[in-house]
Amino acid sequence: MTTLEADVDTRVITAQPLSLEAFAPYGRILGPEGEKWAPGAMAEVYSCGLLDADVPVEFIAARASIRPFTLRFLERHELLAQTFVPLNMAPFVIVVGRAPDDDPDALVGVEALRAFIVPGDRGITLYKKTWHEAPLPLINDALLLTTSHADLNVALQESNVERRQLAANDIDRRDLSEKLGYVVHVTLP
Repeated sequence: MTTLEADVDTRVITAQPLSLEAFAPYGRILGPEGEKWAPGAMAEVYSCGLLDADVPVEFIAARASIRPFTLRFLERHELLAQTFVPLNMAPFVIVVGRAPDDDPDALVGVEALRAFIVPGDRGITLYKKTWHEAPLPLINDALLLTTSHADLNVALQESNVERRQLAANDIDRRDLSEKLGYVVHVTLP
């Protein structure tokens, strides 16, 4: 735990296994849970949904390692339904939350956050405006294919040098400790 988190109240959520029903409010699962639409002799094909973006989509590959499961920031994107697909069978945890319909600009608190364990043979797509933290890898050297776009890449490159609040270039990142007075720690079952 860093010095910052030691001085801030911590709330805890427990990650749960990924399931269609539990994940439905936040996004789609990319895998054979989709609708089977083209059964054939060569392969079974499942619909996992369309790429939902108001800008040209770019694929980026991100290599990440295990890091603390304590979240200080949440972010969301209005122009892109962001997708995360493990390229090396690396499972990860994703923390998500949706603002209430009556206050779509609200930062969600711990009571509205959910954490899901995404197995290495599945990907996920988060709906636009879904609050989230970057995937939390469960192994070192996890390689994720991620959807992004040019303006978002610029904002992420500039802001990730020093993690901070940001509201520009399709990234709305907010500091939980500043806005809500606590950080969120994720535990595994």
